[in-house]
Amino acid sequence: MTMSPEEARWLRALQQSARDTERAEALSELVARYGHTVSVVLARVLPDSTRSPRLRALGELVLCEIALALPPEGTLDLPTAIRQWVRRKLEKVLFRQIQSDDEESIEAAQAELVFLYDGLALSLAHRFSERGEPVEDLQQVARLGLLRALRRFDAERGVRFATYATQSVVGELKKHFRDRGWGVHVPRSLQEVNLAARRASDTLTQQLGRSPTVDEIAGSIGQSPEMTLEALELGQQAYELLSLDEAAGDDEEGTVMGDFIASGAGATSDFRDLAEAETILDALPTRLRKIVRWRHLEGLSQTEIAARLEISQMHVSRLYRRAISMIHASLADDESSGGRTPQ
Repeated sequence: MTMSPEEARWLRALQQSARDTERAEALSELVARYGHTVSVVLARVLPDSTRSPRLRALGELVLCEIALALPPEGTLDLPTAIRQWVRRKLEKVLFRQIQSDDEESIEAAQAELVFLYDGLALSLAHRFSERGEPVEDLQQVARLGLLRALRRFDAERGVRFATYATQSVVGELKKHFRDRGWGVHVPRSLQEVNLAARRASDTLTQQLGRSPTVDEIAGSIGQSPEMTLEALELGQQAYELLSLDEAAGDDEEGTVMGDFIASGAGATSDFRDLAEAETILDALPTRLRKIVRWRHLEGLSQTEIAARLEISQMHVSRLYRRAISMIHASLADDESSGGRTPQ
């Protein structure tokens, strides 16, 4: 996104005024003197604000405060950065209000945050829209996840709300599909292939002493690797051959992958585990990290990931399993060293 020359001139005028005005008077004076400038630039960097008078008013003050802090040349060629600053500053203001004792302020701030992140919830719901459920139902589930994230979020923990909300929403959406089991949209032929593949997987695991590859399972049941992989994905509501309920390490408490990769509401309520998950994922090679994040944070299928990376679906499957193995190893190392990743 780039600013037009006119928008750039407006923002430069706003910055110059900010430098010429005492800080104590700057915010109110800037809004009064450059109201049109502020509203136009704000609408450009934060489109959602145009639908909420209260959010727009807060955004105008935040934008003026940012103008005070910009260097002489500003960052006019980086409107995306300006947009991010506005959103983050708005988050801080609204979460400060949520922590107040005024019930009216708390409710108003929560409503504005829901408004601010409604687009995120709808976008995540759209990622699951090709799995046979009505889009309207998925949107309601996503908004429920957003509300739950708001109620549980602790701004003092150092985790960005967007990250936390994404995991909460995706967790609700995945739970929605798990609760419905097979549903009526998975063809019976794929159900049969899924059942055969799972049985073959158990048998091959015993014979080989390790988890079989998709190719090995496919050969055992007389199906193509592509058909086998599709059946396994659909049969588990697109949750991979490695179940999110499979033990992620050898710890006695039975830590599961779902505790670390947005598998449900329970995982998102524990900030320590969330922070640990981010630490573990950040340690993965770039491509593996992208695959895990796209799979579990954005809800992409292996086919969609393959298209993004311009590789085959089978290659994505192998890379995904490699990433999970590395996560397992990291968790096992933490356990053997006497604790989880220090915070």
